[in-house]
Amino acid sequence: MKHRFYNSEEKEEFLKTINSEEVRKIYEHLFLKSKGAETLYQKDLYSFTLEQIEDVMRNINPATMNSAANKKSRLNNYMSWAITNGRRTNNINPIHGLGRDWERKFIDKNTKRFLSESELNDIIEGLHNAQDKALIQCIFEGILGQGFSELISMRYSKVDWVNNKVSVIDKRSNKEREVQVSDKCLQLIKEAYYQVLYRSEETDTEKELVEYEDYIFKNVKWRTSKFPRITKDGIGKRIYIVKEKYELEEFKAKTIQESGMNKMAADLYKSNGKLDKEEFIKIGEQFNLSKIRVDGYEYYDIRKMKNQINEKTLKELYDIDVKID
Repeated sequence: MKHRFYNSEEKEEFLKTINSEEVRKIYEHLFLKSKGAETLYQKDLYSFTLEQIEDVMRNINPATMNSAANKKSRLNNYMSWAITNGRRTNNINPIHGLGRDWERKFIDKNTKRFLSESELNDIIEGLHNAQDKALIQCIFEGILGQGFSELISMRYSKVDWVNNKVSVIDKRSNKEREVQVSDKCLQLIKEAYYQVLYRSEETDTEKELVEYEDYIFKNVKWRTSKFPRITKDGIGKRIYIVKEKYELEEFKAKTIQESGMNKMAADLYKSNGKLDKEEFIKIGEQFNLSKIRVDGYEYYDIRKMKNQINEKTLKELYDIDVKID
């Protein structure tokens, strides 16, 4: 029987101590990333020296300082659990007390266009506002629209809380469509709707949000605010502020969307064992991509989609080997 993790039984024992499914997935991703080094050194991650832990961090390849700090925190938690439960041969935690200079060593200095789900989670985790967390998660899961119109159109009364579906309208077609979203996305949408005060990522000051009918994304009540509803410029500015906060050169709506397309491609490959025309059509539908019209027929430009979703990118983001024709 093939195990997902190195020393799988003890990893599963640790995972049972975590109540949150979302947090459990984050640790599972960490253990998948550490498996190569554990196999090489023939010992569990909790027995690693500092130098060996650095090999794991380099393999994780965090995109931001926040991501590096979160990965270190999780490694630290696993190490502490092992010490408490007598699994490590000594009681010394090699990463305890290490600071920002150590984390900074592992940040990839090259411009990175796409983010994995884990890296995006790290960004979302560090944000102050549910409004911004939901915004990024929605784009990652397929809600965008021309000029952010699908996001702007989102209403509390148009969310199917039982079946995880959100009804949105793209101004290109002015037609309503339903988008299937995750439990996490649904929870963030609810938190965004009930958020009352908006805390600035730049100054930490708080301002009231404008309540307008039952729209999910709300404008901040500034003295210069001219519109009760959030505008495309307002949404664009929020994404830009996150980009600046984490010093991400390629962080914009399009690249968040394309990162989500790669996540969906990875999930489809894992469930279907292939990534063919059928899977690309599903991605096109989820993300409401434009179609090519020829001789009365409409179809997704799969060749163009493969510029974003390809073997190299899926290997880098999700460590899967897939053949795409």
